[in-house]
Amino acid sequence: MDDYDVKQHLELVSPWSTDPTAFLARYYTLHYYVNPTQSNHTLYVRQAPNKVCILGVAHDHAALLQHQDLAIEFQPKLSAGDNVKPDTVLCELVLGETRYEVRAHMRGKILEFNPRLTSALLREKPMTEGYLAVILPFHEDSAIQLNEYIGEQAYKEKQLPAKTATIGSEADSEKIVDKEPIHDAQIS
Repeated sequence: MDDYDVKQHLELVSPWSTDPTAFLARYYTLHYYVNPTQSNHTLYVRQAPNKVCILGVAHDHAALLQHQDLAIEFQPKLSAGDNVKPDTVLCELVLGETRYEVRAHMRGKILEFNPRLTSALLREKPMTEGYLAVILPFHEDSAIQLNEYIGEQAYKEKQLPAKTATIGSEADSEKIVDKEPIHDAQIS
């Protein structure tokens, strides 16, 4: 039985010992929704091979970059099993007088809202344990289901010019907060 090479497997999973979230890049496809009118209101979807989507607020969402008390208000009329459309408001992130609506931006059925979600978890681990909801999409074809989303590489490229422009200005350089860098091995 020479079919299984343990060395090959160990090489594949070796990054997992230094970054416990590295397995996410292997098993989930990461997509981003960048709001066309407010680019700092970014959402993400991690799509599993079975097409189930985990929806959350990206690490660079405006609500997470502010240093105010954060409250998460889920829509009371929504619960597991309910259908959502792209314009369905799942929750609002509240910082003082400012409210950020979080919409589904896809069609599907809510499987669950994150039962462990707290404002601290959302701030500390938005790209992993701080997800908002799990949604079963109506369309199996990702091109249809996530047509408003862009891929991880396109998102990185879109963010690079914005960061470069900000870094170029000395007055603004201290405003850059990168709580969770985005790259293939490090998701959170």
